[in-house]
Amino acid sequence: MTGLLPERAFAKEQRRPRTLEAERLAAFARYICKGPLGRQRSSLSGQCPCPGSLKEWEIGIMPQGLLGRKFGMSSLFSPEGEQVPVTVLQLGPCVVTQIKTRDTDGYDALQVGFLEKKSATRTSKALQGHFKKAGGQGYGFVGEFTVEAPSTYALGQALTIEDMFKVGDLVDVAGISKGKGFAGVIKRWGFSGGRKTHGSMFHRAPGSVGASATPSKVIKGRKLPGHCGDRRVTVKNLQVVDVRPEQGLLIVKGAVPGGKFGRVEVRKPSIQRKRH
Repeated sequence: MTGLLPERAFAKEQRRPRTLEAERLAAFARYICKGPLGRQRSSLSGQCPCPGSLKEWEIGIMPQGLLGRKFGMSSLFSPEGEQVPVTVLQLGPCVVTQIKTRDTDGYDALQVGFLEKKSATRTSKALQGHFKKAGGQGYGFVGEFTVEAPSTYALGQALTIEDMFKVGDLVDVAGISKGKGFAGVIKRWGFSGGRKTHGSMFHRAPGSVGASATPSKVIKGRKLPGHCGDRRVTVKNLQVVDVRPEQGLLIVKGAVPGGKFGRVEVRKPSIQRKRH
């Protein structure tokens, strides 16, 4: 919890007209002030958390991320004339399909769906009944994000990128990497291989992998040929270059795992560390 302001500034903030999101933010801040954390801080500094200075992400009212898909890569030019490689992501709208609370599930979270299916017959009957509660026919991508105040949401509510991201924010993007099939150790692990001249009979083979009498086995975790790619990969601390809420687009600096129209999860970074 950051951003403590004097009570005078808190009263001035109270007089400003607020939207529904700001009212929920103010209500949660008052709850924090009256709780043990607020009493402890007020006793130490004589100050109170101000709703105007608290980000919704910091107190957990907003979900920790959104589901989307990758449109592809492009490039933009900075005001200094530097060419910046960017990835275009379409985020949301995501529909709340289930509200999880500590009383029923042991933790607070929102289950959201993205890309509604054309027909309910494309979904199993078990999931049809589940999604019917939220007014949907089924979704191609379902994910879950933690939230501190799940009671402020309703089933079927649509979540968008508006007011959730801004230029300069850092985000973690997770996606499924491109599958490359069965690959050898040079492509899969980056082995250097053997020399190609002077009659060498060793080129792209993995080489010796086991031990002799002790321990007489191949150690687990040995880098060997096998299935390459097609796994979940998370790229951390990508910088948001542009946000276009009217189109539902989020443009981030750098590359994102997966191919075109691949599914991605964009979350608040666990550890913020700006890339160069």
